[in-house]
Amino acid sequence: MKTETEGLILMNRAVGDKNRLLTILTRDCGVLGCFIRGANRPGSSNFSATQPLTYSRLSIFRGRNSYTVDEAKVICTFFEPGAMDMLHLALIQYFCELVMKTVPENTDASQPLDLLLNCLHLLKKGRPPLLVKTVFEIRLAAISGWMPHLLYCEHCGAYEDETMYFYYQENVLRCQKCYREGSCCPLSKGALTAFRYVVSAEPKKAFSFQVSEDTMRQLSECAERYILAMTATHFHTLDYYHQAAALES
Repeated sequence: MKTETEGLILMNRAVGDKNRLLTILTRDCGVLGCFIRGANRPGSSNFSATQPLTYSRLSIFRGRNSYTVDEAKVICTFFEPGAMDMLHLALIQYFCELVMKTVPENTDASQPLDLLLNCLHLLKKGRPPLLVKTVFEIRLAAISGWMPHLLYCEHCGAYEDETMYFYYQENVLRCQKCYREGSCCPLSKGALTAFRYVVSAEPKKAFSFQVSEDTMRQLSECAERYILAMTATHFHTLDYYHQAAALES
């Protein structure tokens, strides 16, 4: 069975001298591992369209136990050799690893694909990496079935307080009065408002908010802890990102 779709190449690996094994976030079939013949030759029409971080139109044949790309055509590319610094490269690798962890095979992946493409566009335009990372983590968690429960204190129903506490492993919110020991992130009024906005805003407007540096750091720490708790995974690419961020600070 053949499928015509679009997809972002997350990874590729040479198989012999001529062939490649691709990991692709496809719009219609989720994350797929696909074989493609002859694409490792610079003269191949599929060479450019199967480079990492290239968004391509794809013709994919599904066999009994495998997928093969018959044809690939470039829509746009986000990889420019030498153009990305260590911080941006590490962040994008982290995004790709998160997607491979959270998006299953054979599922409609329009939402995570559009989210990742939007983040790549914004990084290319110079938007702050910390902002893009934070929104990506929150939105990816929400569309992956882990919608953060941020509406009110789970114990007394309070909508807001000077500080609210988000228990990221349990996915519950508590006010100061109902605080208890546990794995949680403190959220100021500004951080909680921004968190709620990112979850509920239209996809392309989710990045359109401004907060202080302290509030952004608070929100970012909470978003990261939440996605790590939900995926129950240690991402080495996230370690590289933090190392790169420390070098730039």
